[in-house]
Amino acid sequence: MDFIADLIDPLLGCFLIAGPLLLGRVKGTRSRPWIVWGASLLALALVYLLTFVDHYFRLWARFGLDFSTHTAVAVALITSLGILHRRWLFFLVPLLLFYAWLMLRLGYHSALDVMTAALITVPLTWLCHWLCRSRKDEL
Repeated sequence: MDFIADLIDPLLGCFLIAGPLLLGRVKGTRSRPWIVWGASLLALALVYLLTFVDHYFRLWARFGLDFSTHTAVAVALITSLGILHRRWLFFLVPLLLFYAWLMLRLGYHSALDVMTAALITVPLTWLCHWLCRSRKDEL
């Protein structure tokens, strides 16, 4: 089960790389994948910045929690993919729930670790995409 848990974030990353290209071909439109990729990379950078800040200031540890970077990365990638194409959420949300269950089952994190990481990451990712989309006319 550990092997499966380790595969989820890289597979989501591959899907995020291919997703905008595939979607552009299927819909027959000229897409701008770099906007999606840029916003997603910004969200991931903020996740890792938050991880660093948490380790330095021990924010989650003050409440007996441990910030789940793996969950935050998965949530940022899934949120980005959901913003790209909402229908993908029908299989991505169950995948995220399975991933959270795996983390709990393997004893990596508590339910609160996973939930707080997700609750912080979703709006952070939305903000990154909003900022990048509002600037696309200037590119």
